Amino acid sequence: MTDKAYKYDVFLSYGSADAPTVREIANALRDSGLRIWLGEWIPQPADDIAYQINNALSNSRVLLLFVSKAVLGIQWRQMEKQTIKFRDPINPERRFIPVRLDDATLPETLRQLEHVEWRAQQAGEVLARLIAVCTPPEPKP
Repeated sequence: MTDKAYKYDVFLSYGSADAPTVREIANALRDSGLRIWLGEWIPQPADDIAYQINNALSNSRVLLLFVSKAVLGIQWRQMEKQTIKFRDPINPERRFIPVRLDDATLPETLRQLEHVEWRAQQAGEVLARLIAVCTPPEPKP
């Protein structure tokens, strides 16, 4: 663990088809006190979106990557590129957590990783788990 301060506790990466579900999760994480980066909350129309995303990724401690059948097509390659910093072994203080939203088969690159299954009927339990793993550690004295 390091003393690096991050601007965001959690960066949420998702496909546009999953926005309503991810927005609900983002609101719950924010209500728990976590600092969230959600694309639709931050950039203004004139902002360079690619710059905003890269900057937010660099300043986030946890990446939640939402996987569904809807994103495994066109958007998947771009979303997967965002995970590189979080899967780098020289960045052990960063967390990368795939969140499966439906019964989509996880891509090969994610199968060996522990992931979270999001199901509406277990939302409270899964949300509590996400909050626990996304909460920053206590600062070192």
